[in-house]
Amino acid sequence: MKKSIILLLVSLFLLINQANAQTFTNYTTATTSTTLCNNEVFAITIDAKGNMWFGTYDGASEFDGTKWTSNTTEDGLTSNFVTAISIDSEGSNF
Repeated sequence: MKKSIILLLVSLFLLINQANAQTFTNYTTATTSTTLCNNEVFAITIDAKGNMWFGTYDGASEFDGTKWTSNTTEDGLTSNFVTAISIDSEGSNF
């Protein structure tokens, strides 16, 4: 009886841990067209649409959950060294 209770508790513990498991995806600059501008991230924010923005040494990267978009001085940034990203009250990034 005691072994059955212990087995039940261990099984319940493992089931709860499995239900709380999270999946992480690691994005690096290995494939620059589909990842961050740079692996060193200084700023992270989420805009009103749920897009994630990352400030790096080499520009700002936007991730919409599927696709990465890189923003650099060629796209109008004053510097590629992005240490802060802010969303204004109208939802614009700067």
